[in-house]
Amino acid sequence: MSQEKILLLLLATTLMSSSNISHAQQNLDAHEHGSAIMNLAVDRKKFKIDFVAPGADIVGFEHPAMSHNDKEKIEDALEKLHDLSNLVEIGTKAECEMTSVSANLEEERDSDSHSDHEKHDHEKHEHEDEHDHEKHEHEASHSEFHAHYEFECENPGAFAINKVNYFDEFKNSVKLKLRVVSSKGPKSFDLDRKNSTVDFDDMVF
Repeated sequence: MSQEKILLLLLATTLMSSSNISHAQQNLDAHEHGSAIMNLAVDRKKFKIDFVAPGADIVGFEHPAMSHNDKEKIEDALEKLHDLSNLVEIGTKAECEMTSVSANLEEERDSDSHSDHEKHDHEKHEHEDEHDHEKHEHEASHSEFHAHYEFECENPGAFAINKVNYFDEFKNSVKLKLRVVSSKGPKSFDLDRKNSTVDFDDMVF
């Protein structure tokens, strides 16, 4: 096996592994708002997609959901993410059938900011009002939505993304980086609201 084929195999294996969402998360450029990543790995008839986006891009905030309204927004977002068509519309000619779907919200709190928050909480009656305390808590929190999709296509050579629905379904979204690895090698698309066309004409699966 040539070195090039070995490299392509390793790339595909990396993208199709369960740890790929964490890898995508590390490439969000320090939690850049308005940037989401979608990784698509193709192995013959099997397709896998990993998607990750900051909470602000999906529901408009990243602080822990405390209000009923915030909780509803998260539930609605997760329900949307359980349907791949809310992100991209796959052409019917490929005859694809979904085999596995998962979506979840992951929340993180900066440890240093958390310590400052605790100190702030003890002194809030002397120096801060409740509004500033709440604002500080929100700034110390980060959340990301993760989704994973697996499907098989009877006619993978006809695979196409007819439309990117992500920007319409999630109003706070700005950019989407689509990265593809197939037997023909890697390819990437930088998509936004003005440029959301994905052309696979030069990539035969």
